Amino acid sequence: MASNKMARDWIECLGLEKHPEGGYYKRNYQSSNSAYFESHQGERLVATAIYYLLESNDFSAFHALKSDELWHYYDGTCSLDIHLLSDQPSSLKLGLEPGAMPQRIVSSGQYFAAELSRKLPNDFVLVGCSVSPGFDFQDFELAQADRLIERFPKSEALIRTLTRA
Repeated sequence: MASNKMARDWIECLGLEKHPEGGYYKRNYQSSNSAYFESHQGERLVATAIYYLLESNDFSAFHALKSDELWHYYDGTCSLDIHLLSDQPSSLKLGLEPGAMPQRIVSSGQYFAAELSRKLPNDFVLVGCSVSPGFDFQDFELAQADRLIERFPKSEALIRTLTRA
């Protein structure tokens, strides 16, 4: 059941800042341990986590990470649709509504974007994202529309809607 908080309440309460992919975020956890990860060709924190908030007029642009990312639903007025690009594009619904689940995983290397399942003026979703190995911006690729369309032509309309470059 959703709380009575609105998006601006959560942004202020949690001290969220603008994220380059869209929405607002704040890192709320990073492990005290680091290790060398061959997949990342370097040392990374073992795990990190953030709060992430999207409002109805925004989206998380298509991007890919070198780590698995576990999404957790916390609060909101609707569900979140996480769009995955592949030869057979698909979507995951994150939330508490029918057909949604409160946790979803996006595998490393997967191009994905997210948007609210409904876009009324005050709609929002507050989630958490846990990443292992831990998030580092050098492992983050904000996708360019033309390159994604070459690779995933079946998803051209969605890519044009959910990219910033």
